[in-house]
Amino acid sequence: MITYRQRTNKNSIVEDVFLDGTKVGTIYPNGRDLWHYQPKGRGNPPGDSLPSVAAVKRTLESMS
Repeated sequence: MITYRQRTNKNSIVEDVFLDGTKVGTIYPNGRDLWHYQPKGRGNPPGDSLPSVAAVKRTLESMS
């Protein structure tokens, strides 16, 4: 099951992503009113940025 935990990081609100209780990545703003998912331990986000946190969550949940 995917769960999310919101926190503040460098004056931005981000959401950590957990799969079955283990952190697997973070949803970050990219500075242009878009959002991307960055897997834990990776420097570059995969795929395109999306217009909302909800859109990123729908994409992640469709892949799980």
